[in-house]
Amino acid sequence: MRSVSPSSAGRRRKDAEWKAQVLTLAGLHCERCPQDARSLPLDPHHVWGKLAHPALRHVVENGACLCRLCHGWIHDNPIEGRKWFAEHRTEDWLVVEKLRMEAQ
Repeated sequence: MRSVSPSSAGRRRKDAEWKAQVLTLAGLHCERCPQDARSLPLDPHHVWGKLAHPALRHVVENGACLCRLCHGWIHDNPIEGRKWFAEHRTEDWLVVEKLRMEAQ
């Protein structure tokens, strides 16, 4: 499991590290469509929300790099978004699901 290491600077620094790792692992491209950082701004997205699932907040496998359009779509369609993630990032989905179940 890839997770951001603890940092004395606190949650903001961990959030920034998580964001950078999610964007970098995706090669600065939207994982859902062919957009890249030169075309549209990219956002890191928590597959399982950080407020509802705080144990997953800094788990890199719980992140997806999305352009603003796809990020909007995934928030408007969370069930379809999770299904897309499970189909396209199956290994990461399994890691996150295991951690999510353990945290309940």
